[in-house]
Amino acid sequence: MKGIERFELVDKIARDLQARMGYEDIDRYLASMGISAKPKSGSYNSKWVYAKELLGSAPTETIIRIADELGIAHNFIVAAARLVTESKFWEPNHFRFS
Repeated sequence: MKGIERFELVDKIARDLQARMGYEDIDRYLASMGISAKPKSGSYNSKWVYAKELLGSAPTETIIRIADELGIAHNFIVAAARLVTESKFWEPNHFRFS
């Protein structure tokens, strides 16, 4: 994701949160997504600016997950982590021929 694309997606999320929630609800929702509700400044006149500041340092994967949950259209995906398991049919410390 390019920097401008991230900025635009954060902006869309912040506008959606502004329309749906109050300050305390924004704090609770973002906390449930692992984002700390401790902004740098003390007071805000806009829920949009407040939400943008909180979202600014969030990991890109979290931003995409929030956009998905809120139903905000975007063209990004988060690849699921692969589960690596130990093979059950090869014995450790033995050669394997393929």
